[in-house]
Amino acid sequence: WKIGSWEMIRAFRADKEEVNVATFSPDGATLATVGDEGTLKLWDIATGRCRLERPAHRRDAVIARFSPDGRLLLTGGRKYGLLKLWELGRGAEIKSVRAHPREFECAVVSPDGKFLVTTGSGEIKLWEMSRLSLIEEGPRGHVSVQGAAFSRDGTSLAVATEMTRQVLLMDVPSLHLRHVMGGHTEG
Repeated sequence: WKIGSWEMIRAFRADKEEVNVATFSPDGATLATVGDEGTLKLWDIATGRCRLERPAHRRDAVIARFSPDGRLLLTGGRKYGLLKLWELGRGAEIKSVRAHPREFECAVVSPDGKFLVTTGSGEIKLWEMSRLSLIEEGPRGHVSVQGAAFSRDGTSLAVATEMTRQVLLMDVPSLHLRHVMGGHTEG
């Protein structure tokens, strides 16, 4: 869609069932999609053609995040907690890790591309992005951990919890809990 006029520029048939995530590469030239089929697709924005299609997850893929330099892409499957790192130049999977024992909710890359935070199964985990190696685990006991966001300088992390209706503010990379903020009346 063209912002302002809301004129449709192009439509993609990205999944036979549901598309769960569509995200632009940092340079805006590529769109990555994942959906209920579990397939990763990379689309050329200029032509509308699919330039890469790979089976990524056993159905229900819900995470697609580019590294800030656009060389790497993360995908995640909701029900199995599996996280995959892809090198886009070759279109190849580099590494796969079981990030969470059950459901996977969110994955966010830090502004400098050094860190990755994942949430799921009531857990908050900090990873070294390029190797997908676990660095730290955050405070436990927060049921239904949902979205997360890094501060612009990457030194703070905010995590939303649906059931307790709170936002947890933590230091990076220690994941030391600095503040718990409440006030929302719905999840």
